[in-house]
Amino acid sequence: MNSSVISFILPYLGAAFISAVVGVLVLRRRIVPGAGSFAALTLAEAVWTGSYLLQRIHPDLQGQIFWNNIQLSATLVAVLGYLGFALQYTRQNPAYMQSLRRWLSLSALVLGGLLWSDGAHHLVRTAPHLEAGTPFAILVYQDGPLFVLLTVFFYGLIAYSTLLLVINFFSSPRIYRLQIGTVLLGVLIPWGISLLAFSGLAAYNLHDITPLAFAPGNLLMFWALFRFHLFDVTPIARDILVERLQDGVIVLDQRWRIVDFNPAAREILGFSNTETPGKFIQREQLALYQFIIGLVETPNARAEMSMDVLGMPSRYEVKAVPLYHLMGYLIGYLVTMRDITEQKRTEDRLQRLAQTDYLTEVFNRRAFFELAGPELERSRRYHHSLAFILMDVDNFKKVNDTYGHLVGDRVLQNLARACQRSLREVDRLARYGGEEFIVMLPETDGPGACRSAERLRQMIEQAEVSTHQGPVKITASLGVAVFQPDSNHLTIDRLLGQADQALYRAKQAGRNQVCLWHEDMATSEVLSDGKTGRIEERICE
Repeated sequence: MNSSVISFILPYLGAAFISAVVGVLVLRRRIVPGAGSFAALTLAEAVWTGSYLLQRIHPDLQGQIFWNNIQLSATLVAVLGYLGFALQYTRQNPAYMQSLRRWLSLSALVLGGLLWSDGAHHLVRTAPHLEAGTPFAILVYQDGPLFVLLTVFFYGLIAYSTLLLVINFFSSPRIYRLQIGTVLLGVLIPWGISLLAFSGLAAYNLHDITPLAFAPGNLLMFWALFRFHLFDVTPIARDILVERLQDGVIVLDQRWRIVDFNPAAREILGFSNTETPGKFIQREQLALYQFIIGLVETPNARAEMSMDVLGMPSRYEVKAVPLYHLMGYLIGYLVTMRDITEQKRTEDRLQRLAQTDYLTEVFNRRAFFELAGPELERSRRYHHSLAFILMDVDNFKKVNDTYGHLVGDRVLQNLARACQRSLREVDRLARYGGEEFIVMLPETDGPGACRSAERLRQMIEQAEVSTHQGPVKITASLGVAVFQPDSNHLTIDRLLGQADQALYRAKQAGRNQVCLWHEDMATSEVLSDGKTGRIEERICE
């Protein structure tokens, strides 16, 4: 074997080997989107190069035509692999990818069938024959109409696939651009050389130079596999990283202009689908702008704010962080907004359940004490009066025994509703226990508390509950205790104890009464065990 034969064969063997090695390495990473298609591309290039070499060294015409058919079939697989890689790597719509691949695969099968049956119709090659060449004979033919169609098919798919990758290059984060650029360069080297040879702009034979051009492109891809961990770490497309986030993401420049936002932020900001970036956030969302101003001054700060979105009140957890250039100067701000509306509603429901009496739907005893303590301290600080009314349903056991516990429950519910209608918005009604209720009246003195208690007594007396046995009417006894601004020694427990003593006196007075606690009532209670004969003097008029 002379040196001219060796110098001809070795470059093609080397190019085929490089393409095969890259294809196998990529195939091992086929779980990564696009890797399987890229492996098909490089392995098809290896077959293309090898079949061209076998075509050239085959001594007869039919053998060269056979290997030329293999070569063109490999070209079909290569361009389809390139398209599949571009579609998957740029994460196009799955339904669109499936439909496009189905039609293109069908077209490729038809073209392949016509290619292999060319001996019958000669639409690919016209007048094929061998001519003398160095170091082997060369297959020569005129391009038929099907060959022109194949060429348009090849380069049309190459152009479309390249366009997808170019668009992805400019829309991807900067960290991935060198990786994507390397992919583009590695793929385009052989196709670019092929296009130059096809157009006649380069003084090379198209069939000779294209297989060799795969070597430098795939060497670049081989380097990228290890330098950039290509097909180990692939860029996550923006539509997955940002577009599909349920959290709103807004990017602002240093002048507070909105330079980017995702669909969730578009909805929060109330922008239409055709809205474009560039607006100043202080003009579009003044409240949000003022809120962000306060956040960016504190590192890693986040806070909650309320906004109306699509006409509905919503609650968001907002976080804003400044963005800095590598040189250290400010370039903008990143704002994230997490919708916590439902979370807050759930928390509110749980809070209400923890604070509400399940039967009467007024505050429970625990909630009452949580409210009463701070209110007492506020009254003490600002020297305001604070009144408490403790009420107890008269002869409630008789109601339960006569009508049953279900009717008794309805009686308590009816009482709670009647009391709430009579109270101010600032007053607090709570179920103290059993058939006992307590009312807190902020900024209310003794006479005012007595008037409020009397209204409650009358409303309870007038209310009734309908049953199949007839209407049920009840009465209640009420005890009133008042915190005076100069009573610094009083606590909630002592005030409630005073109200309880007054309630006891009202019961002694014949029930359905209101009694106001006085200082000498405690003395009389202790000295005479509640039989002082002066009870009537303490009943509120």
